[in-house]
Amino acid sequence: MKKILLATSNKDKFKIVKYILHKAGLKENEYEFLSLKDINYNGPDEKESGKIAERARNKAISVKENLANPEEYEYIVGIDDGIELKGTVRENVKDHIKMILFENYLEEKESIIFPRAYCCIDKFGRMYETIAEIKYTYKHKDNLTVEPNSYPLSQVMVPIGGDRSLTEMSEEDADEYCWESCKDKVIEMVEKMVEKKTEEFRKLNLIIIFSKDLKKALFCIRAKQPYKGMYNFVGGQVEAGETNDEAAYRELFEETGIRCDDVELDHFMDFNYYKYGNNLQVYYGILKHDVELVEEKNKLEWVEIGEVLLDNSKFGGNYNIAHMIKQILVYLDNGTGIDKY
Repeated sequence: MKKILLATSNKDKFKIVKYILHKAGLKENEYEFLSLKDINYNGPDEKESGKIAERARNKAISVKENLANPEEYEYIVGIDDGIELKGTVRENVKDHIKMILFENYLEEKESIIFPRAYCCIDKFGRMYETIAEIKYTYKHKDNLTVEPNSYPLSQVMVPIGGDRSLTEMSEEDADEYCWESCKDKVIEMVEKMVEKKTEEFRKLNLIIIFSKDLKKALFCIRAKQPYKGMYNFVGGQVEAGETNDEAAYRELFEETGIRCDDVELDHFMDFNYYKYGNNLQVYYGILKHDVELVEEKNKLEWVEIGEVLLDNSKFGGNYNIAHMIKQILVYLDNGTGIDKY
């Protein structure tokens, strides 16, 4: 069964988003939904800022970057809510819970509108996004409670045309109201997700830079997953509108400061990961002269080429690093590759 990770620990938000995505086409017999609490996620709890669409996107990206194996999830879904009160959109719901519940900020039957942003990142790195609104009116109640990882405003939110708050309704009726309010937007997003062409692999690259004497190779020490804290080659993703070669030179410059005048890159081999939908392009180059490295996010280090590259506890790539370097050096030595390995 395919897995979908919802980037939230809030039990109420998890329940309703799972229900809505099921109804929109991500069928229960095909997908298993998990929350951050279900997987004991211990990534950074970043402070929320910006508009809800940006926050939903950042949540999905942050979780994906901090998982050891993000490819095991068909989708990672970031969700974030705003709130419209007295005709003004407020981006952060948490900042307004106290005054709504306990400070008589709203009049009876005054409007409450919840815009909810969704950002779904599939295992190919593609994003699908939408914002759907759910409308309620306010119902004053006394003796309210606020439980951790819950949605306390449900106690005072009444569906349009109704007289009972969400917590006074049956779970089925409350969920169905949310679904009817946002189904058009969410169905449109899900249809795009399930109609994706899986043969459109995400293009990635890695760049192997050799010293002038071919005795050392340039490595970064990964600051994030995958392979956090381990040695790996620099590289990244081929962006829309650029060629593979342009992407390789751009990534190399961004991560090391090495320019096209310093090295000539050659596209040597590819790894196609069909289960993950990734096309990994391997480039190499030999420095023309000494350079001053400029670190971006990852620390850089020259490493002597030798058996140390087989240390799978230190070097990422599951032994592929030694294989790639060996193949390139064999090619440089005699003009051929695998048949001389």
